Amino acid sequence: MDDQPDRSGAAEPGGTYQIRALTRGLALLSCFRARSGDRSLSELAAQTGLDKSTAL
Repeated sequence: MDDQPDRSGAAEPGGTYQIRALTRGLALLSCFRARSGDRSLSELAAQTGLDKSTAL
């Protein structure tokens, strides 16, 4: 059994960490910046490349 804590970010070659949830959230927010108006879940998923369940 491994006693190390589970890390949600993955190390990148430059020594920085990327937190997937934050990256996905920022991608979703950028969809609203691109044009005004409402977006459907399908539109958000298509624009970001995320599954609908992830975008929800």
